[in-house]
Formats: sequence, structure tokens, C-alpha cells
Amino acid sequence: MHLSASGGVRWTAVPGIGVIGTSGITITTEHLTPSGEFADVVARFWSLRWTVHPGFERHASAVSLLDPDPLVVLNGKSLTCQGITRHRRTSSPRPGTGVIYAAALRPGVVARLLGGTAADHNDRCLPLSETAWGLSAHRVGADLHAAAARDGLAGFAVAFEQCLPTAPPLPADPEVARVGAMVDAIRDEGLTRVVELVDHFHLSARTIQRAFNRHMGVSPKWLLRRYRVLRGAYRLQYDPPRRSSELASALGYFDDSHFARDFADLLGSTPAVFAQRLQGSDLTGRQPVLAPTPVGVPGAAA
Repeated sequence: MHLSASGGVRWTAVPGIGVIGTSGITITTEHLTPSGEFADVVARFWSLRWTVHPGFERHASAVSLLDPDPLVVLNGKSLTCQGITRHRRTSSPRPGTGVIYAAALRPGVVARLLGGTAADHNDRCLPLSETAWGLSAHRVGADLHAAAARDGLAGFAVAFEQCLPTAPPLPADPEVARVGAMVDAIRDEGLTRVVELVDHFHLSARTIQRAFNRHMGVSPKWLLRRYRVLRGAYRLQYDPPRRSSELASALGYFDDSHFARDFADLLGSTPAVFAQRLQGSDLTGRQPVLAPTPVGVPGAAA
């Protein structure tokens, strides 16, 4: 997917990555699904490549609201692991060009790598050498950097999967699988309320709350709200409604004002302004896959 900005903030919703606003930057994104053997560890792989426009070296910026996934990120030769990023972030990319590669992790995995609980690591970032991988992280980082330099995202993905057997084993815990299934349902089936999780998975609201807090460090209500806003951004770009009230209703809001307030709170922009500043709806991107089924637009309405 290719997008550019030459003045002011230009928004785009990138499936499998999140929502990005740019000023003075051209960005290319790509994503891949993991092979089936590692689907319980990695949700997806993605890359983001940027070029700062001439004359914008001091003023280029990017605002991002990422999908709520823990990440292992390769930036140059730096390899880091982080929990869920709960807030939008503004950054100033260094002049010239650059690229980051990321592995989005499944629920429960980040605690295995970092120790402690998932909540301990949300909004935090650690060098992989300080995680449970320890000293072997230096070799892992070198392998990933070499593979990405040679073959881009596909090389990073293959090398990451080859490194996974050296990571600490994931303890058998059926609750982790249940949380993962609930996250998938929120993202892909468009669930909007905790009561829908209760009905869908035949669990009490209290049980669901405890499981999310333990394995994700956020509440199910928080995740539902995040995906409602992301889904709204995807709809505005890829399947814009004729009336804003239609979108609010489709996302499970009682009225347009509640949706607009949540949207502005998370993205810093009203849905109307966001729609006006979209790069366009004809962005198809490049989405080669390692497994047969590519990552689609999360929660996109038919």
C-alpha cells in the first residue's frame, strides 16, 4: 500500500496495522500472515517503509493508532518487544528513508517473552536482549536484520519463525486460546459489546474480564471500543456510508455523537475531518502471504 502527504495531515487506514496520519512523508506498507505452524504465536507480520519529502526534514511527522497487538519490532539493527500501545503516538521520522518490520503477537505471548504479566508491558518497549530470550537475542536480531535486508518482509517473517523454537516454551493454558478466540471475534466478526462475548462464548462477564486482564492487560470493553473506532476508520476509507448515522449504528453506537466522541478521543480527529483527509479509497497495497488466507480488513461490513 502506497500513500503520500505533501502538506497537512493525510489519513489512511491500513488493514492489519492500524490508522496512520502523515505529513511530509511517503509511506509504503505490507503485511503477511504467518505459516499455520506458528499461528498460535504470531497474528501477522507487517512492514512500514517511509521517505521524508525534500523540504520537510524538520517538519515531517506521523500519527499512528496501531491495532492492539503486542509487537516484536526490528528497526535497523535494533530489536525490541513491547506490549499493547494503548494511545495514539506522534513521531518524527529521521530524514531520508527507513523501514521497520514487526511481528504482531497473539494474546499471552508477550508475557512469555518479557516475564511478569501482560499489563506490566503495555505502553512499554524493551530490547529483546532484556527479555526471556536473553543473550540469544543478539543472534536473533542479527539473523532478522540480514534476512530483512536480503528479502524484505518475507525474509523477516521466515527468519522470525525459524527463531521461535529458541524462545521459551509457551505454557499450556486453555484460557489463552479462549482469549485469542474472543479477540478474533471482536476484530473479525464485529462484536461491539461484552454481552455479545458472554452469549457467544458462554462465559460470565466476570470470567471474561479476568481473562483479558491476565493475558492482555486491558479490559474487554477497552478492546471493543478500540476496534469499533478502527473499524469505523476502515469503513470510512474502504466502504464509506451515505450518512454518518449509518456507520455509528453499524458499529453498535446508540447515536452519532457517541461514535464521534470516541473517534476523536482516540484519533484526535472527528470522523468528518478524517474522511476529508483520506488519501483515497483506491489503495490496494501489496499483500503476499505465507499462508493461503491473507489478512483482510478487520470487521469490514459486507
